Amino acid sequence: MKPIYHITLPTILPPILLIGLICLILTVTPATIASAQETSAQENDTFIPYFASLRYHKTFVRSGPGRNYPVLFVYNQEHLPLEIINKLDDWLQIRDWTGDQGWILRNQARSRQRYGIVVLEEISMYQQADKTSRKIARLAYEIVGKITQCGLQWCEIDVGEKKGWIRRAGLWGLYPNEIID
Repeated sequence: MKPIYHITLPTILPPILLIGLICLILTVTPATIASAQETSAQENDTFIPYFASLRYHKTFVRSGPGRNYPVLFVYNQEHLPLEIINKLDDWLQIRDWTGDQGWILRNQARSRQRYGIVVLEEISMYQQADKTSRKIARLAYEIVGKITQCGLQWCEIDVGEKKGWIRRAGLWGLYPNEIID
């Protein structure tokens, strides 16, 4: 016959102290969690994503909304288009054309003038919004241009000294069905 072992709670903590500790954990933790979730939910519920572009030639992208978060990578190009997907105080959460995400300071982005980036290996720029019009340039992958107009199929962009029309499908920096006049 095997012996029966009785398992008892340690008598180190008096029962009243143990009850007090449990009450403290149950009252503080839910309040803290609820407060943090409420703040996050307010940001996400009221925020509408939009496109913007980088204001400076050099922009540090961090892993979180603050200077104490490590730098993930650095953009070295002014006007690069980014999607702003969230905000927290003076920080913007961004996503680029490759899907990479991070946080930048709000003053590093501008949204007044729209820019797009070529996402195809190569795309033709035409004089008019028509494939039968004269080709005026070939744009390579990751060329950035200022969007001056954009319909559902064609966008007019400025790239350096060239201004012309490209197929919208080859450009990132717009939402589906978004039109720019």
